[in-house]
Amino acid sequence: MQPAKPSFLEYFEQKEKEANSHNDGGGRGENNADNRKVPPEGDLQVSTWSVEDLRLRLASLDPQMEQEIEEIRQRYQAKRKPILDAIEAKKTPPAELLRRSC
Repeated sequence: MQPAKPSFLEYFEQKEKEANSHNDGGGRGENNADNRKVPPEGDLQVSTWSVEDLRLRLASLDPQMEQEIEEIRQRYQAKRKPILDAIEAKKTPPAELLRRSC
C-alpha cells in the first residue's frame, strides 16, 4: 500500500498542472507577435531583421517582462501560501487540546 500524499503536495501538483496547461496553449487571445519566445542563443540572427522589426521587438519587451514577472510572482505566492498555512497550523494548538487542558 502506498502512503497517502500530504495535502500540500497535492496542492503543488495541481498548481503545476494548471500552470502547464496555461503554458501549453491556454492563450489569452493576445497578439501572437508579443508572445513569441526568443530562439536559443546562436539561432538569433538580428542582422537579418529590419529596423522596424527591431523596434517592434524592443517595444514588446517591457510588456513581456512585466507579464513574466507577474506570472513568477503568482507562482511564488501559490507555493508560499500552503507553507505559511502549515506553519500557522503548527503554531495554533488544536481546539480539542485546549478543551482537555481546562
